Amino acid sequence: MISEKQIIMSAEKTERFTNLHTVVYKNKKVIAEYNQFDSPKKYSDYYADKLDAVKQPVGVVYTNEDVYWTIMNVEEYKVVIGPCGETQPTRKQTDVIATMMGCNEEEKELLYKTSLAINHIPISTAVMMSCADYHMLTGIKLKPSDVLRNRNKGEDVFTLDEEKKWKSFCELDESMMIQERLYQFERKMCRAIRTGSEEEVERIASSTELILPPRANDQLRHYKNTFIIAATIASRAVIQCGVSPAESLSMADYYIHRCERADVTEPFPEMLLHMLKVFTRLVKNSHEIVQMSEFVKSVDAYIETHMSEKITVDQMAYDLGMSRNSLSGKFKQETGKVLSEYITMKKIDRAKYIIENSDNTFSEISAYLAFSSQSHFQRVFKKCAEMTPAEYKKKCEETNYI
Repeated sequence: MISEKQIIMSAEKTERFTNLHTVVYKNKKVIAEYNQFDSPKKYSDYYADKLDAVKQPVGVVYTNEDVYWTIMNVEEYKVVIGPCGETQPTRKQTDVIATMMGCNEEEKELLYKTSLAINHIPISTAVMMSCADYHMLTGIKLKPSDVLRNRNKGEDVFTLDEEKKWKSFCELDESMMIQERLYQFERKMCRAIRTGSEEEVERIASSTELILPPRANDQLRHYKNTFIIAATIASRAVIQCGVSPAESLSMADYYIHRCERADVTEPFPEMLLHMLKVFTRLVKNSHEIVQMSEFVKSVDAYIETHMSEKITVDQMAYDLGMSRNSLSGKFKQETGKVLSEYITMKKIDRAKYIIENSDNTFSEISAYLAFSSQSHFQRVFKKCAEMTPAEYKKKCEETNYI
C-alpha cells in the first residue's frame, strides 16, 4: 500500500528537478499542486479527458501543438507533469495555443512569457524519470511494453539510440536507489543549512556514508565523491538563502580542491563537518545582512567594494552624500557600533578568510587590505582576533585537517 505522503514526496522531487507544473490527483480530486505558472487559462483543461484516459503505470499525452504531459498512475493516485515541450516553442506556436484557449492579446503575451519559464525535456527523458519514480514507489520495474509512449499517429517517442538507453535504464536498480538517497540527504541538509543550525548540520553529516555505496577497492575515491556531492548540495542551499553565487561557488571550489589533495581517508569526516558548518555560518551572516536597513546595507556594500583601499569615514560620508557626523551618528543609532571600528572589523574578517583559504603571506594580505604596514596589520589583527595572524593560521591548519 502506497502512502499519500510517499506520492506527494515523489511529486515534489519531480517538480524540483524539472521545474514543471506537477499535479497529484487522488480518485480524480486534486490533493497537491506544484509550480503553477501564472498562465491565464489552464491548457491542461483542454486535454483533461485524454490525461484521465491514460491508465498504464506511465504514459504520455502528446498534442498537435507539440506539447506533452507525462502521467504516472499508482493505485488511486495519478501524477500529471506538464505541459512541456521538447524545445522552446516559437511565438507562433504559443499564439496557436492561446487562440485555441480563447485568450485575448494581453493573455497571449502572458502565455508566451509563461512558456519561457518552462523547462524543455525530451519525452524519452521524461518517461524514464517517471518510470524511476514508479519503481521507487512500488518496487516494480517497467518494461517498454508496460509504458504508453506514443506520439500522434502511433509514432514511437524513442529514437533507436534512446531505445538503447531505455534498455540500459531498466537495469539501473542501484543507480535509482542512489538518486533517492541523494534526494533525501539533500532535503535534510538544505533545511538544516537554511535554518543556520550547526547542531542539526552535524547530526545529518554523520549519515553521509549512506549517500554513495562504498567501493572496497577504492575507499578514498568513495570519500572524495561523497565530499564533492555534499559541497555541491551545500553551495546550492546557501545561494537560495541569499548568499552570493560567487562567494558560495568559490567556497565550494576551495574545499573540493582540498578534498582532492587528500591521500588518506582519515581527515574526511572532520573536514566535511567543518565545511558544512562554514556554509551554515554564511547563511547566518546572510540573514544578518537581510535584516539590515537600506542605509546600513549601503554602508556595508561600500566597505566591501572598497576593501582593498584605505577607507576613511570622511571619504565614505562624501561618497554617500552625507556629513561625517550624520553618517557616524546614524550608523551608531541603527547598529550600536562605531563606524570606524566596524570598518576595521570588516577588514580583519576579510583577512581571516584570506588566511584560512589561501597561501598569501601576511605582508601580501596587509598590502591588499591597505594597512599602513605589516606591523600595523598584525597589531590590529591581534586586538580584534585576540591572537596574531600566525597564531590564527596555525589554528586553522590544526582545525582544517589538511
